Amino acid sequence: MEPIYHVPLQTKPIDPNKAKYWSLGLSVLGVLIAVWTFKSNYTYFAVYHEGWDFWLRIIGFVAIEITLILLPLFKGWGNPRQILAMWIFEIAIIVLSFVHTGYVNDSTQTRIASTRSKAEAKADFDSTSKTANDVADRNKAMRSEYNATLAQWRRAATVAQNNNQPPPPMPVEPQYLSVPQVSQKMVDTANLNIEETVETVVPHAFLLRLLQGMLLLVVVAWTIMLVLADSMRLRLAILRTRGQQLDTHISQKQEVRKLGEGSPTQTPVEQVEPDENPFPREIPENGRPNGPRR
Repeated sequence: MEPIYHVPLQTKPIDPNKAKYWSLGLSVLGVLIAVWTFKSNYTYFAVYHEGWDFWLRIIGFVAIEITLILLPLFKGWGNPRQILAMWIFEIAIIVLSFVHTGYVNDSTQTRIASTRSKAEAKADFDSTSKTANDVADRNKAMRSEYNATLAQWRRAATVAQNNNQPPPPMPVEPQYLSVPQVSQKMVDTANLNIEETVETVVPHAFLLRLLQGMLLLVVVAWTIMLVLADSMRLRLAILRTRGQQLDTHISQKQEVRKLGEGSPTQTPVEQVEPDENPFPREIPENGRPNGPRR
């Protein structure tokens, strides 16, 4: 049996600011993600939307980016429940943001490639059509010249036949130039509808639903963060305690007395029978204007 060696583990003192440093680092990472995703989405929104629709989407996406930056701060300045909720919502928003930005990049790249292909096909189509038209005009001119020469030969041959003379040599038909053909693919590319092509690759409705889902997730995230805040939980506890006290006070039976009835807890007061004349009339004596009555 091998001997068991005891290896003492060295533990460092706990750093209370470590979580705050991590939260600030995650916020910086959120800033980098926001900068990377904002440019692509801004270009996409500017191409397909304008006016109020454009600014609505920009404001919504800015709210998503701000959430990505501020949520990690709860790791250093929040309670355990908020930290757990922060990780859940931060990862979900980052994943949806990457998915949305990826589809936006696909849409943008498809639009750029389609525009470039259409421009090149249009240029090739115009050049080929111009060359074909020039060749066709040259062939037409040679054919007209040959027809005119052939008509003269026929007249000369008719005159020679009438005079019993041999006809002149028949003119030789010229060699016509081959006309370049324009392929159907080039024609289709030159007449390509860019909007339909982009819509086929990435539907705009899907991107809109994805953006709305991220905005809903942002609203839910901030609502839960507010509910899980220590100050909010303390306030709810105080309100519950106060409500219980009010319910207890209201539920107690109160003594109801009619008008004129005495309270059973009231101390009885001794009633004094008044004199027959409590205020006797005094007769003044001689020499005393207000002397007592005898």
